[in-house]
Amino acid sequence: RVQKFEVESLSNEVIEKYLTSCGVSSPAVVSMEANGSLKEANRLKEGDTAKVVYNLVFDTMKNLRSTTELVTYVSKFESYKDSLAEILDFLEIFTLDVLRCRAGGQAVLKSEANLADFMATAREFSVTGLLVFHEAILEAKRKMNFFVSSTNIIDQLLLKLLEVKFKCR
Repeated sequence: RVQKFEVESLSNEVIEKYLTSCGVSSPAVVSMEANGSLKEANRLKEGDTAKVVYNLVFDTMKNLRSTTELVTYVSKFESYKDSLAEILDFLEIFTLDVLRCRAGGQAVLKSEANLADFMATAREFSVTGLLVFHEAILEAKRKMNFFVSSTNIIDQLLLKLLEVKFKCR
């Protein structure tokens, strides 16, 4: 017979220390994306996918300004559609980080190198807008469970981001 063992997830700090000792350039980003799994952290550090996805998310949140740019950003996201779950995770983390900063707290994924850009991006969104966008991210995650096409999910999410940027300033 098989017995089930529940193994607790590792803390982000433990994973981050491990990644730092391995020489990973962005241990905070990778540890956050690993979600308590050392196996996932090792997978992510090899491909450095987390850093690329984070940069895509940051660029989108900062620079997507009009529907004419939407096609460009959708195609960027489409090139990483196999990492859609990671993209949605980073969008959620980024949104929550901006909310933390707006409330006077510390962000998890910002670094000193991009602090000015991060804070400028944080000021572009109202708290209400961030909450609306966060709900859209959660809805996109639910759609993934129902096998909605990645293109549809990306289109709707980026349109919601534009709506939030213009309606909820």
